[in-house]
Amino acid sequence: CGSALLLSDCRAHTPQDLTVGMQADVAMQPDSNKAEPHAAQPSGITESRLKQHSFTETTAEGDIHFQIIDLGRQLYIWAGMGTPCMGNLYTAIKTHMDPMPAVTSLLLDSATGDGQSMAQRLVLRVGRPVMGSWNLPPNSPMTQALAERRLLKELKALQLVPGQG
Repeated sequence: CGSALLLSDCRAHTPQDLTVGMQADVAMQPDSNKAEPHAAQPSGITESRLKQHSFTETTAEGDIHFQIIDLGRQLYIWAGMGTPCMGNLYTAIKTHMDPMPAVTSLLLDSATGDGQSMAQRLVLRVGRPVMGSWNLPPNSPMTQALAERRLLKELKALQLVPGQG
């Protein structure tokens, strides 16, 4: 998949694999093979409420697959076509220093298009930090724009955009 990941098998880094791992961490007690609720948390610590939503949009270029994971105070969003892998990963967050959100690349794949700008625009719309992995064709601005519009439509439907009912 052309990423800077340490493991060579892209299939090990699909969003679905990552979600299964995170759900297992949330749902399993340490030293137990049974899925049981955790014991009461000490005061000041809240229980994790991981929410995941996946969907597909069919376009002229092919299917675009999406995954949104609501981590509470931030969102993880993956969108891609073809073989599912995490070829890049951007993090964007609002700051008090600049009206445009700060963005950095955690994993870089230069052939994936305008991921930094998309992450910044999403932060402005959802009002919280966004981690985004965009595995869309780099020379297809129409596909990227369609993916972003479809993603915003789904975020509104999930009530993850402030001021949307």
